[in-house]
Amino acid sequence: MRSTLACLAVCCLLGVAGCGDAALKERIATLEKENQQLKTELDKARKAEADSRDTSQRERKAREQAANNLKQINLAVHKYQDQQVTIPNLGKWKPEGWAAWLLPYLEQQGTEKKPDPKK
Repeated sequence: MRSTLACLAVCCLLGVAGCGDAALKERIATLEKENQQLKTELDKARKAEADSRDTSQRERKAREQAANNLKQINLAVHKYQDQQVTIPNLGKWKPEGWAAWLLPYLEQQGTEKKPDPKK
């Protein structure tokens, strides 16, 4: 009697229409399958969130690096202006354009010699 009442209570809780062992086992299997699907979806959502967080961090680092590069160029222009009493010729882009004139004034020097400012 007790097992029948327990089975009936479980059937009611699980929403099983019939109260046989087969129906109960079928409902439990269905719920376990749904549970596994929900876990899979949750794992996918967590992975997508982590990927999004990684992308945001990479983008933030790229923006910080770009801002730092612009600051370095700005400082190099000021150093050039202090030493040459003029700003680099920004008119034409050529191999020895304004970027080449600023290289010696950047923190990371890329050339051994300075271009001749009289050219």
